[in-house]
Amino acid sequence: MRLLAATLVTFGKVALASDAFKIGLVLPMTGQQATTGRQIEAAARLYMAQNG
Repeated sequence: MRLLAATLVTFGKVALASDAFKIGLVLPMTGQQATTGRQIEAAARLYMAQNG
């Protein structure tokens, strides 16, 4: 329990100090669903281009 509390305190401060953060997507990029994965990736990139 103490380890969990120490981890939250340590990483919580780091997260608050950061101005930017990354969001990752787990998408199918090969196989039968590759087309869907590419479409979702393109949609995410378009959203970020329009909304920053």
